[in-house]
Amino acid sequence: MSLYGAFNNGVSGLLAYSDAMSTVSQNLANMRTVGYRRTEANFATVLGGTKFENESTGGVRFSPQPVITQQGAIEVTGRPFDLAISGEGMFVFGTEPTVGGGGKLLYSRAGQLEGIAPEGGSTTAYYGNASGLYLMGWPTDASGVPVSTDAGALVPLVASEATPPTDVGRPTTLGTLTAVLPATGTTATTMVNFFNTNGDEQSFALNFTKTGANAWTMTGTVPGGGAFSHNLTFDGDGALTSASTVDLAGSFTLDIASLVQRGTAFEKIDYQNDGLGQGQFVRYEVDKTGLVSGVFTSGAVRSLFRVAIADFANANALDEHADNLYTSNAKSGEAMLRAATVDRTSLIPGAVETSNVDLADTFTKMVVTQRAYDSSAQVVRTVDEMTQTLRDLKR
Repeated sequence: MSLYGAFNNGVSGLLAYSDAMSTVSQNLANMRTVGYRRTEANFATVLGGTKFENESTGGVRFSPQPVITQQGAIEVTGRPFDLAISGEGMFVFGTEPTVGGGGKLLYSRAGQLEGIAPEGGSTTAYYGNASGLYLMGWPTDASGVPVSTDAGALVPLVASEATPPTDVGRPTTLGTLTAVLPATGTTATTMVNFFNTNGDEQSFALNFTKTGANAWTMTGTVPGGGAFSHNLTFDGDGALTSASTVDLAGSFTLDIASLVQRGTAFEKIDYQNDGLGQGQFVRYEVDKTGLVSGVFTSGAVRSLFRVAIADFANANALDEHADNLYTSNAKSGEAMLRAATVDRTSLIPGAVETSNVDLADTFTKMVVTQRAYDSSAQVVRTVDEMTQTLRDLKR
C-alpha cells in the first residue's frame, strides 16, 4: 500500500466515523421520543484498484441500519387516546379519512394519539397523530370480528362525535330467581322485571299458590306477552324436583333452579336478568386486542372497530420519514395487514411505547466511535508528517 493509500484510508475513516457519531447523537437526542427506532452504525471495507502486487488503496464505508423491530419501553401516560404496541407489528395511518385508507398509507410504532377532525366542518373526530394522519382499522360485527382485513376496507377509527349514537338495549332472554317458599304458607308474591325489544323496562307479579303437600303453582301475566302457569314440586328436604326452567308465555325463560321450600316466611334472595335498557353514549374505548367499543350508560359495550396492524417481511428495511413514520419498499415487502391478537400483539391503552435506544450501550458506542475517529485522525497526521519527511529528502 502506498503512502497516499494510507492517507486515503485515514480520510475515509474520518468521514465514516463522523457519520457514525451523527447516528449516535441522533439516537441520544431521541431517547425519549415516542415510537423512535434507533439506527445502528454499520461499516464495510472499501478496496481500490491494484497497480502492483500487495498494493491497494481502500478504506472504510459507513452505512446506517435502522432497528425497527426491537421493542421499546412502555410508559403509562393516562391519556385516553394513547396506545402502545407490545409485540410485533406497526400501526397503520392514512392521509385521508375515507374508506379504503384514502390517499397514502404510512406505518409507525408511535401511539401518541389525539382526536383529529377532517377539514370541512366535520362533527366527527378520529384517532390520529400530531401529523394529522388517521389511525386505520376495520368495522366489526357484534362479536368483534372484522368484516374484512383487506386494505380496501380500512376506515378511520372514530374517537368522538358531536351527536353520539344511542343504544337500543338488549331484550331479556333469561331471568334467574333465587327465593325461599314457606313450607307452612299457602301463598306468596314477588315482582320481577325484564326488558322488551324496545329496551323498555317492565315488571309483573309472580304469584305462588300452594296446591298440596310440597306442591305449588306459579302464575303471572307478562306485559306484552300473556299469562302463564307452571306447577312446582319439592322433596322432603325442600329441594326443587320439577323443571328448573320456565317459559314465561314466550317472552323469556325463568331459571328457578335455586328455588327452595322451607321455613315459615317467603324470602326473595336475588333476581337477575340478562337484558339491558336503552343507553346514552359515554365514550369509545380500546382494549388490548385492538377492539374499539362504544360504552353506554346502560352498561352495554358494543363492538365497532378493530385496529389494523401491519407486518413486513423485512421491517428493518422500511423507508424512514419525519415524525417516526415509515413506508414500504421493495426491500421491506408490502404490508401484511391483520387484526391484533394477544399472542403476537397486545395494545395497551393509556400508554405509549418510547424509543428502543439503550442509553448505556449508546454511550459506549459514542466513546468507541470517538476513539476510532481520533485514531483515523492520527493516521492522517502521521501520513502528513511522513509526506513532509519525504519532501525534505528530495531537497
